[in-house]
Amino acid sequence: MKFRPRFRLHRWLVLLFTGSLISITLLGQVAHPIDPAQLVRQGITQYEAKQYSEAIKTWKTALPAYSKDPTNRAIVLENIARASQQANENGEAITTWGQLIEHYRRDSNLPKLSRALIEQAQIYSSIGQPRQAIALLCAPESKGECTNHSAVQLAQQLKENNILAAAYGSLGDAYRLTGDFNPAINYLNKTLELTQTNPSYRISALNGLANAYLSRARLSYRRAESAEARAPRISTSEFTTQTEADRLTQTAKDDENKAIKNLEESRALAQAQRDYSGEVRSLLSLIPIYIRNKDPLASSLLQSAIPLLEQVPQDRSRIYATIDLAKYSEDPIQAETLLKSAITLSNQLQDDRAKSFALGELGMLYERRGQFEDALKWTRYAVLAADQRKDAKDSLYLWEWQIGRLLKETKNTKPAIAAYERAVQTLEEIRSDILSTNADLQFDFRKAVEPVYRELIALRVKPEVTVSQLKQQKTEPSQPVQSRETIARVLTTIESLRLAELQNYFGNDCVIAEIRRSPNTVTTEQARIDLIQQIVANSTQNRKTAILNHILLPKQLIVVLSLPNQEPRTVSVPIEEEEMRKKITEFRQGLEQVSARDGFNPTIAQSLYKDLIKPIASYLTDIDTLLFVQDGLLRSIPMAALHDGQQYLIQKYMIVTAPSLSSIDVTPFDRSNLRALALGVTEAITLPNNKIYPALDYADDELQSVLTELPGSQRFDFRKDNIRDLIKTYPYPIIHFTTHGQFGADPQDTFLVTGDGQRLTIVEFEEILRERSNTRTPIELLMLTACQTGTGDDRAILGLAGVAIQAGVKSALASLWFINDEKAATIVQEFYHNLRQPGVSKAKAIQLAQQELIAGGTHPGYWSALILVGNWL
Repeated sequence: MKFRPRFRLHRWLVLLFTGSLISITLLGQVAHPIDPAQLVRQGITQYEAKQYSEAIKTWKTALPAYSKDPTNRAIVLENIARASQQANENGEAITTWGQLIEHYRRDSNLPKLSRALIEQAQIYSSIGQPRQAIALLCAPESKGECTNHSAVQLAQQLKENNILAAAYGSLGDAYRLTGDFNPAINYLNKTLELTQTNPSYRISALNGLANAYLSRARLSYRRAESAEARAPRISTSEFTTQTEADRLTQTAKDDENKAIKNLEESRALAQAQRDYSGEVRSLLSLIPIYIRNKDPLASSLLQSAIPLLEQVPQDRSRIYATIDLAKYSEDPIQAETLLKSAITLSNQLQDDRAKSFALGELGMLYERRGQFEDALKWTRYAVLAADQRKDAKDSLYLWEWQIGRLLKETKNTKPAIAAYERAVQTLEEIRSDILSTNADLQFDFRKAVEPVYRELIALRVKPEVTVSQLKQQKTEPSQPVQSRETIARVLTTIESLRLAELQNYFGNDCVIAEIRRSPNTVTTEQARIDLIQQIVANSTQNRKTAILNHILLPKQLIVVLSLPNQEPRTVSVPIEEEEMRKKITEFRQGLEQVSARDGFNPTIAQSLYKDLIKPIASYLTDIDTLLFVQDGLLRSIPMAALHDGQQYLIQKYMIVTAPSLSSIDVTPFDRSNLRALALGVTEAITLPNNKIYPALDYADDELQSVLTELPGSQRFDFRKDNIRDLIKTYPYPIIHFTTHGQFGADPQDTFLVTGDGQRLTIVEFEEILRERSNTRTPIELLMLTACQTGTGDDRAILGLAGVAIQAGVKSALASLWFINDEKAATIVQEFYHNLRQPGVSKAKAIQLAQQELIAGGTHPGYWSALILVGNWL
């Protein structure tokens, strides 16, 4: 499942196999009461008339006549497979190509086998399963080499450049769709080398390579934003420092320029060949580049592309090309005309999936123009069209969301909520597919997925009490106004969003342990609500623990408070999201500036306390532990350093955070074997990219303190080549890492630095930890003391929380920013010392260690960087 295939997604074998529908009469006829050869010819006539469903039925009628004639049977099956693709019956096409693959393997017909593998792989890519496509095309081994019996290996054996170019091109496209851009570019460059004398192939190769460069450029731009958040540029009157962000931005620009060069060459070649489809593909990729760069050339290219549509075959690709051009047009009349022509063509082709996109985009056009009645009419048609197909749910949720927006605009709140609920339900059904296999959607998550959840929450919440009411002391409700079910639905929605964020961040389809028991795995809405309420009750039962869910919306901050033996309640803080983000960023920057001469300014800490804690402070009289389930950028700051004007929050409460409600584990800590595996890097490290990480001056002291405070612990140098074996050999409940760690907006920028000059990526790290978590001795506590996350980067913290969530680690104690100071080593030693004491929980141990430094007048930047995630007992 994925967003609709765009016109620029190349069908390499359309070039290879155009006109390959074959009449059986070419191979001889078989005696039969019904002339099967005539049926085959009739099917071809229907196919050419674009009556694909009728052609399939006709060929299926002819098929039994060739049960003892495998050669002719294979021809009919190929025709059925291609017609199924045209009819958008992808499941049928995949099954049919599978039958052909088995047949060609038995016959050792390598040319047709390689072609069939490529055809089937392309279908998998088109429906959002590019990893399955890669398995067919290459089935790479551990060293990345394609295995025998894969399409690439077969094409290499045949030494047929056209087949090999199709295999490489399809493989490059599949890798691009998974977000693995370097091998994508590598294979597409190989395709380019093979197509020097084949203009048609070369046009597709150039377009494919350009799209891979553009996708990699988007990733580099995003990584540059994250790098800027971690290490802002320093400018003076004399110089400006060259930062990692500058390097990544330049890399993105270089890739974008390469893409433009390839697309211009492709367009020129297509014009020379009168390949109108190829020219339109090139323009569809060029136009958005110039739109993003605010280049007036975008408009002239658009006007050049529109007349070319009349020269393009009337197929599904033309529908999507027309929709894209309508979206790029700034002329609403022109856009409307284009979209209506796309609807007409989709009706002619009986393509409900393409029709749903054309109808939905027309509804969106009317929405932007404020014509809400027309927008609703056309969007409802889009929903009906999407409902006709099981594989159209990626469009269905878009149009259900659009109906919700339109009903909200017209003040129809209850129907709007119902529409949003349908959109979220649809998203939940397809989330794993679209977030783990669609690289484009991983980029567009904040625009195309996240708002659906947040807008639904904003519609559902009717504040029990606002901050203004609290200030005027007008009301202190004894009974919650918000219904128990409504609050549970809000928590369910934000919980689903948080799990979706994690899946989007990691960009893979691995099993997240908590998802198995989250509301998303329950079959009914009421069951999901009940489970959320059960989690809240279990986490507060017989304890003085309060759970605070902060939900940041565009115009307000929602605080959902859950207390022991009480119904949850909500408070609304009216504040603009941008204002809150500025406060959070300023607060974080103030904490990191531990060397500032004037010390720490608590003004922002007090302001955030008023926003986040004061509205519900009166309910916390009997509470000693605050469990924060934070949202967005709030995850990047330590709640311990909030200040009420008299003291820090950590001086009054034990504090713990959890990335989601369903990740909360309240199993008590087994202290019978309190030992740690201590791993560290004490010297400066230079990575292969020449980035230097300085020596951790107090790393040796910190590691030694682990051995001192936890007798029986073991210490080793942290190396990439020994980490897996050490964690297996020493199954201690605590694993302590003292090394540089970086958490960025992308998993590529999230890693630990090893002593042998390598990066242990978060994906590799998670795999190693999960192996231990699946044993009888799971990891109780993971300590990471020299990490760095971006100041203004709300995606970066997902890496930190994600390690614990994905690997099944019960708790993590990790630093939000890097402090190279003896005070950081001191707090670690005090934590372990406190943890050994009878009755002292992990939350209490870190609280006591932080309070000791506070008593000594220490800047909060030294003691608040470490946050406890997960189990606090």
